[in-house]
Amino acid sequence: MIRVVAYTDSAGIGGAETSLKHLVTHVSKDIDITVVGTNHLVVDTIAQHRPQASRFVLQALGIHSLTAHIQVLHRLWIPQPQE
Repeated sequence: MIRVVAYTDSAGIGGAETSLKHLVTHVSKDIDITVVGTNHLVVDTIAQHRPQASRFVLQALGIHSLTAHIQVLHRLWIPQPQE
């Protein structure tokens, strides 16, 4: 299975977020999508039509933000066992 991470650091919904939402909504169901961002509303809007998508909302600023981003991306990078 192909895994894709869609990332946004946007604080609001604009053209890029709407385009990303369409991509996440319409991409093949054979692709495992994870939506990562720094704003709950934006992440939920992007993933709203793909309920099986994993979602991570991370702090936007500060050293804890950097640490959280590294941890999540590392966790997503680790290969998952094949089913």
